[in-house]
Amino acid sequence: MTAPTDYLDALAWLAVLQSYMDPSNGTVPYTHARICAQFLNLSDAFSAEYQCMEGHRIDVGEYNVWALNHL
Repeated sequence: MTAPTDYLDALAWLAVLQSYMDPSNGTVPYTHARICAQFLNLSDAFSAEYQCMEGHRIDVGEYNVWALNHL
């Protein structure tokens, strides 16, 4: 698939990320969030904001808010 060109495409990518969420704690692996950021054309912003989280899990709700604020 190509990078999102509008808000609805972005929401679809965020929904895909949420489908990988661990329901017990609402997190996804760092690599999943990084890949989603690439599809959203937010790689640079993601690296700046979340680089310290590499190897850890990222809260999906927090990530969704972050991504939507950057679109």
